[in-house]
Amino acid sequence: SKVETFNNFYMAVCFESEPGDKTHTEHALRAAARIIKQVTSNVRRPDGTETALKVGLNSGGLCAGVIGLSSPRFSIFGNTVNVASRMASNSLRCEGGKMTLHLSPTCAENLTG
Repeated sequence: SKVETFNNFYMAVCFESEPGDKTHTEHALRAAARIIKQVTSNVRRPDGTETALKVGLNSGGLCAGVIGLSSPRFSIFGNTVNVASRMASNSLRCEGGKMTLHLSPTCAENLTG
């Protein structure tokens, strides 16, 4: 698994244990549910208000590697990453402890099928 941060976003990646294994979607969903549960009960903004959280889950291929020379860092990128990011960033605005979790059709299929 991999976690990457940028601005106020956190991105987590859950890999297939073997090619074709779709349980990674369930693992990612369970992790998101645990994070949501912890945030709703334990995390407050500096002004004391509840924290809002938006989650986007997508499944598919991605690229990963070390980027940069002066300050190298491990990064993940690709269409799968872009779709999950857009799902979270374009969801309805959350305030006052409200949470949203969006699943792509690929994730839904992995969970049901």
